[in-house]
Amino acid sequence: MVDLAIGGSVSRDDIFDLCNKVKDAFAAGKPVRLDGSEADGLTPILAQVILSAGKTASEGDQSFTLVSPSPAMIDAFQGFGLFADLMTIPME
Repeated sequence: MVDLAIGGSVSRDDIFDLCNKVKDAFAAGKPVRLDGSEADGLTPILAQVILSAGKTASEGDQSFTLVSPSPAMIDAFQGFGLFADLMTIPME
């Protein structure tokens, strides 16, 4: 299992790093858990990375779980019009 987290302020480099870690975990057949409890908000690009990971996992017999998404994260998905898409990702 690969445990990842989204911190308060996320830079472009952080997004690339997250994307690569998820991609590597899926390639190795490892489940991914993304902790969103400390997220202060979200950029549209980070939202798309999270949704892409969820969709890739569900279509490829992988495991991707979003753990404790913060209220700010949920508000961001709502603001981007992506709340329904967020709800397709397994959460703890």
